[in-house]
Amino acid sequence: MGNANSFYHPKNSSVYAVQFLTSAAMVTTSIFVPLMADSFTRNRFLIGLIVASYNGAILLASVLFGRMADAKGKKRFVNIGLALCGASFLLHLLVSDLKSLFLVRIITGLTAGMYPAALTSLVFESNFVFGLFAAAGSLGWGVGSFVSGLVGKYQILFVESAVLFFIAFLFSLAMTESAEKKISAPPLLPVSIIKKNLKVYLAFFLRHTGAMGVWAVYPLFLSKLGADKFWIGIVYAINPICQFFFMLFLDRHKSAKLIPLGLIFSALTFVLFGVVKDYKLFALIQIVLALSWSGLYLGSLKFLLERNVERATSIGIFNSVAGLCGIVGPLLGGFLSSFGFEVLMFSAALMSILGWVAYQLVPIDTD
Repeated sequence: MGNANSFYHPKNSSVYAVQFLTSAAMVTTSIFVPLMADSFTRNRFLIGLIVASYNGAILLASVLFGRMADAKGKKRFVNIGLALCGASFLLHLLVSDLKSLFLVRIITGLTAGMYPAALTSLVFESNFVFGLFAAAGSLGWGVGSFVSGLVGKYQILFVESAVLFFIAFLFSLAMTESAEKKISAPPLLPVSIIKKNLKVYLAFFLRHTGAMGVWAVYPLFLSKLGADKFWIGIVYAINPICQFFFMLFLDRHKSAKLIPLGLIFSALTFVLFGVVKDYKLFALIQIVLALSWSGLYLGSLKFLLERNVERATSIGIFNSVAGLCGIVGPLLGGFLSSFGFEVLMFSAALMSILGWVAYQLVPIDTD
């Protein structure tokens, strides 16, 4: 761990601002880029390919820059990544067709994958309140979703996201890095780190792939049940707001409790999605969903940060797994939902259960 006194420096409150601002900035594209793509083509495969290309770029950048941050220092990759994110989001203003959108999304994914692993490991090494750091991200996601819905216009929202990234960059300049000795960069394919943390990576992949399949069609599912845009907005807002409070509360618990809790409540959430037919009750189910994600996400990060010297690399791999889920999940969700939304929901529940089994059975490699 780093110097505990570094946490009490007033400048280091900036790390929470960075997490809040970047989360608020990122949510805009996740909501509106598919709609922008839909204005260029009605081909659902091409739209899915654009989303997949973005997640694939994040996957690549997370591994590459995570390992570099362990060797060369975290703060510089946070600073550079945030500045480049601001520039890459402005590139959306130049999009005029499907090809240019495809290119811009790849560039955006590469920049968006530069800083998260370095930022997360820097926070842990500096003895910050980690639950508050994670909660600030959820709060930013919720506020960003709400503001995006109010504004609605693509051009304004992309400028807004770029400005938020540039402000986050200014805050990041005030951050301090612990004096921990840097390590040699792990191999480009860090097999030993993957084996050491396989139970967490595999459990998260199974659960989150199922979840990403659900989120790919979730608004359509709610609409089919009769929800209008107002209710869909309410349902979406409840999740990150509840995550904020859950993460603050769950931070005191160990990863050995949080991860199984997250997987079990994930399975319960998806079963409820498949059973409940009143869209108004989904507002309550979102609370269960928030608890499940808070436990799984916070527990997974704590597991990786506490058990690895190569913290940025291990978190980079974790972010890459999430990126892979963002590719596989929507493809799986589109296929399974063709047999009925309920089939998709129950399949996601099964994948969460399989994730729990994997977490229980896969041994921890301590070599």
